[in-house]
Amino acid sequence: MKRPPIAASLFAVSLLFSLLVATRVAFAAPAADAKLFLLTRDAHGPAGVRVDVEELPAGQVAVFPVQPDSGIIDLLLPVGPGTSASLLRPGDRGMIVVRHRGDALQVSFRRSDGSMQERATRRFADLAREEMRVSVTGGDGTRAAWWLSRGERCERDTVGPVVNMFAGKLPFALTDGDWIVQTETWAQPFAAAPRGRMAVTRGRYLYVDAVRPDGGKGRFVLDLGAGESVVARGFVPAGQSIEGAGMMEYAASGPTKRDHVSGGATGPSPAAQGQTVFPALTLGGVRVDSLDAVVMPLPPGLGDDVVGILGIDVLRRAQRVRLDVPAREGAPGTLEFDPPRPLPAPEGVASFSWVNGHAVLPGSLGGKAARWIVDSGAPESFADSASVGAEPWVRSGRAAESVRGTGERRTATQVATAPTAAVGDAPVWANVPMRVARLAPFDALRGDGRVPALLGLSELARMGAFELDFAARTARWGK
Repeated sequence: MKRPPIAASLFAVSLLFSLLVATRVAFAAPAADAKLFLLTRDAHGPAGVRVDVEELPAGQVAVFPVQPDSGIIDLLLPVGPGTSASLLRPGDRGMIVVRHRGDALQVSFRRSDGSMQERATRRFADLAREEMRVSVTGGDGTRAAWWLSRGERCERDTVGPVVNMFAGKLPFALTDGDWIVQTETWAQPFAAAPRGRMAVTRGRYLYVDAVRPDGGKGRFVLDLGAGESVVARGFVPAGQSIEGAGMMEYAASGPTKRDHVSGGATGPSPAAQGQTVFPALTLGGVRVDSLDAVVMPLPPGLGDDVVGILGIDVLRRAQRVRLDVPAREGAPGTLEFDPPRPLPAPEGVASFSWVNGHAVLPGSLGGKAARWIVDSGAPESFADSASVGAEPWVRSGRAAESVRGTGERRTATQVATAPTAAVGDAPVWANVPMRVARLAPFDALRGDGRVPALLGLSELARMGAFELDFAARTARWGK
């Protein structure tokens, strides 16, 4: 649905005129039109909301009214890599002002009292590297999610959950007209993707040998469930810089720098000791350039010679990766970057989503719809005790050793046998051994009746070759 991008009021027209005059003087260089993605209420649509796409010519300004009769909720624009969330209420009336500055978009919100809130200016070169997942929660019960890709494309996401970091934390209940818009943004690194096949060995975890240019050696755990790579301080060579690690929190009052805290299986990890970049590192025989890693103590029990965790952040540099999971401990495997062709004749295919840096696949568990987090860093598969604790197959299980995460946090577990389990459109497995626990990554997947679960190394080994096509957001697997 197209609409005039200018508010139909004398004030808006006069504001636009003054901005256009200034723009035409300051920005005469030709540039491409910009696509603007407007989150809009849609009472008659299946989702209750939609995303309208408007084009803003170079050097021009658009003004969008945020009022009950306009239907516009917000402009969807990444603030930068990471997670952000906004609570929008009926009283938040005003106008979204968007300026096309030739090489960037400048956005501000003019409130009804005349005050102006500036948002971060975003360069088109940066937007072209970013993918953003948007979750929308409405006080009227609306739940919907979208993908915005590289400032050019918008599509619904029906695989992943609608995430709401404010759930259960607000001092009031959401009502009609209240909206929570949460975003998760990832930026394509400038560093090139590794090339070739990385040698992998299966023990309790998947391991790759690591060699620094100066000859220093160790092993990394290959962890598809880790959103970012991690290294122990002792493996950082002398003279290599360790910068302070922090995260930016954006609010109406402005940005605030916080300690960098990574999510772990049993809860947030301790604050990072810093961040470092290895100019080059050889992992499993493959050269990885500009490996950016968080410096922090590693979780216990990985092995005495383990010096780091290779996360999915490095794998996402490629268009596609294929992991041949060894069927047994001690057997070799490979991780191939950008294989020339997709996996032929796969036994299973599924679209996947991203939630908090995790690849999430659809499926079922014990006859219920489920979402599986792909996690090669977990030796076993897990089910969420908060979702399946009352199921007969769980109640007949037994207590097991607790799970110990970073910071020595422990979580109680059970062992049980799920009668059935399935991932995507693949054949159903029967009598699947599972650990049952309330893990921190499950928190974001609850809320719509689907069972949060974790697809660990034990089940990945059943699947044989496991391929993640990041460009198409499609997983394929088969032996």
